[in-house]
Amino acid sequence: MTIDFHTHVFPDKIAEKTIQYLSGKGGIPPFSDGSVSGLLKNAKDSGVDLCITLPVLTNPDSFESVNRFAAGINESYPNKLISFGGIHPRCDDIDGKMKLIKSMGFKSARTHDWALINANQHVCDYHQMFPLIHLDAKDPKNYVFKPTDYLLKRCREEAGLDIFFRLGASIEHSGPKVHFNTLIPEDFDKVAEVFAGTVRHYNKGWGEGYKWNIKYWEIWNEPDGINNMWCLPDGDLGVGNSPEEIAKDRKARDIKRRDIFVKFFVTCLKRLKSEF
Repeated sequence: MTIDFHTHVFPDKIAEKTIQYLSGKGGIPPFSDGSVSGLLKNAKDSGVDLCITLPVLTNPDSFESVNRFAAGINESYPNKLISFGGIHPRCDDIDGKMKLIKSMGFKSARTHDWALINANQHVCDYHQMFPLIHLDAKDPKNYVFKPTDYLLKRCREEAGLDIFFRLGASIEHSGPKVHFNTLIPEDFDKVAEVFAGTVRHYNKGWGEGYKWNIKYWEIWNEPDGINNMWCLPDGDLGVGNSPEEIAKDRKARDIKRRDIFVKFFVTCLKRLKSEF
């Protein structure tokens, strides 16, 4: 079975406008028109059997409408689409919202971008849980797990949600040439070891951790994003003295980033296999 585990869909009346906005914001060209029917067609044409859809809550007032739409997807397309629910960080009565999420039948919580909505906390991102990258990644004392433990435990116990853990970094909208957390890592083996330590903590009880048997682990997120997720030191956009030169340089940078990510992904995958 082929699964696309990161897609977005929207109600037909706002799909086109919303997908254009998100595409511009994220620097990633869309592969469909943002509608459910568009995603299903794209999945069929691409040989994808199942799509995971991830809601986008841009404000707390959209909680009910977004989650009703997401729950409707699960009811209408049980063998083709699985939608997660969503909570905006400024929603009131978070405890009540989590109970409502559970009552609507959602199954999992994905950890991508959680560091952005938990200000000043060492949450989920590898550089937050292992802030001093020069230290020994095989020593649990060098990790900061407690803030992430707290969030995941609430999701599991209060909302009854399984965890879909994104290993890597949250998106970084800091400009075309100013990046801190989403720069391509210098030491792939070290980052892979940090990822392995994270898996051990939550699945094997390592470092005063848990034995939750989390099944779904994602290595990084959207490395094809431009200047926000998998960034070259001098930026991802092309440079040159003419549109043709700029386009050629941009293509070369895209190929370079892709090839580097493949090496990173393989390094991480080889290291993580021994943890399962």
